[in-house]
Amino acid sequence: MPDSLDQGPIPSVSQAGFALLEVEWICRNSGCISMPLKVKHLDERRGVYSEASGHLTGDEPLQAVTEVNSPAIGASPVLYTFFDFNDVTRVDISNSQLRRAAAISIRASAHQAVGRIVAIYAKDDFPFALARMWQVFVDQTGWATRVFRDRSEATAWVRELAIVRFGIQIAEL
Repeated sequence: MPDSLDQGPIPSVSQAGFALLEVEWICRNSGCISMPLKVKHLDERRGVYSEASGHLTGDEPLQAVTEVNSPAIGASPVLYTFFDFNDVTRVDISNSQLRRAAAISIRASAHQAVGRIVAIYAKDDFPFALARMWQVFVDQTGWATRVFRDRSEATAWVRELAIVRFGIQIAEL
């Protein structure tokens, strides 16, 4: 990875460790708008389920990646992540935002003794291509990452690996 990915320390999360990003609406001066990304912690914070919908910009994934990869994960690492981009209708993420998300993941992997499992479900071409780019950028993490166009294949893969590697039976995805 080029040195340009290293852009300082991982921003910390305000509430000691993880923060649950379930904000669906954000209010600004001009009113409220829908937030297209939800993050839910599963299995006693050992897993993360993210679901994107609507118009996704680079700010939402960067915030979610920052929170999921908080420096506090060393004590209680995230073992698996499932991203569902099925309901995304528009994507405005720059290459630099995607590289920043990858850099956060790379730095976080250095603080985690075990390799994470990451399944990304993106049936449409553009989200799929972005997910594949992120996958290439984070290759050095040693994480098991795959991008799928079929949701059932993605869930089966992450569930199987979670059992084999960590003894976790994932119920909810």
